[in-house]
Amino acid sequence: MTKFRELCGTLALLGLLFAPRQVPAADTTAELRNAIAAQRALPRAPQLPRTAFLESRGLTSVQLSPGGDYVAYLREQGESRSLFLLPAAGGKPRVLVARSQAEQLLWSRDGRW
Repeated sequence: MTKFRELCGTLALLGLLFAPRQVPAADTTAELRNAIAAQRALPRAPQLPRTAFLESRGLTSVQLSPGGDYVAYLREQGESRSLFLLPAAGGKPRVLVARSQAEQLLWSRDGRW
């Protein structure tokens, strides 16, 4: 029962620490107007036809590594697929397996495989 009370006290304290602060409405309105103006100044996103999403299946089974350092994916090339590894921070993708019949990728828990 003591552990339960400690947990309740900790949760109550966290609730107080992370509770939203009271902000005057004028400040919030000005910030919102500035954010809207900044978004409107950006170039419009291109509109793609629906068929663009249905036609190409070039990349499949895209998976972020458990540590977030790499992205592994399968790339379809004709009848086979290749396994690529891409650094999440940027850089060139590396071919790990040139030809594979794999349809799905999964990382090991430690992210090494």
